[in-house]
Amino acid sequence: MQSEIGHEPNRLTSPLVLTDRFGIGVAGTIFTSPYQGGRCIGFFLLLLMSARREHGTIHMYEEIGFMAASFPWTPDDICIRVTRAVGHYWQMRTGQAASGGLDTGSRSEVTGGQHLNGFLGLLVELTGIAGYHTSEIRTSDGVVIPGFYRPNKKWDLVVVRDGRLCAALELKSQVGPSFGNNFNNRTEEALGNAVDLWRAFQEKVLGAHPPWLGYIFLLEDALKSSRAVGLPNAVFESDPIFRDTSYAERYQILCQRLVLERHYNAAAFVLSKRATDGGYTEPSKDLAIEPFLKAFYGHLIGCL
Repeated sequence: MQSEIGHEPNRLTSPLVLTDRFGIGVAGTIFTSPYQGGRCIGFFLLLLMSARREHGTIHMYEEIGFMAASFPWTPDDICIRVTRAVGHYWQMRTGQAASGGLDTGSRSEVTGGQHLNGFLGLLVELTGIAGYHTSEIRTSDGVVIPGFYRPNKKWDLVVVRDGRLCAALELKSQVGPSFGNNFNNRTEEALGNAVDLWRAFQEKVLGAHPPWLGYIFLLEDALKSSRAVGLPNAVFESDPIFRDTSYAERYQILCQRLVLERHYNAAAFVLSKRATDGGYTEPSKDLAIEPFLKAFYGHLIGCL
């Protein structure tokens, strides 16, 4: 990208989220460009108020009072919160399986709810920091969103503001031993939920503004989930990308393609061994928690 003033190219730096003194969000990509012998900052903005354009470059009035809303957590902050969330997950899993309840065996570990509340808690915390009131952050009541192929669907986290659906997030997990059967179920759920919501949006059921969809998946890091499995005989040859892959790798492919095909705005994929200390790994940088949270936070600021 070449500047229209002089011959020094504009330099792309990093995404930036802005808010003005009235709490109105602006998001875009920042670049620097030479202007009148100094440096200025320009923005490709989704929304821009009280600005002027000069020589092809956008310049902010100093009196507007725009302030950069930087992401509130450091990488260490994120790691601490995710570790707690993973630890809570395994505590809930092992505790529920030990108590039994109405389920027997490993089924209680698959069907039990509330085990991902640690992840839900950090998402709620981040949403509150972004400027949303408790009534606008919904985790139990008010999480039902109309669909197109079905009447409605309950999401794990829904964020609203002034009648607008700002975000909807789905949190899923899987433990062994039946990784194969549950993989197909999780794939159908993730894809079907997104397709249903976006089709409802096309029919103007969800308002005029597209929401932000997020998907978080936690998988047990076990021998059966990490070793390669074969492909069954099929009428046609399967996509070669799935050849000699483990279920962990297939979940990674699933999450990447859900974002690639724009079914979800962002996805995060976490592996964790069966334990209570909260240890976890992120096998793919593009599916790590940190970029997921930053994308979520940036949209929330822009939705204010």
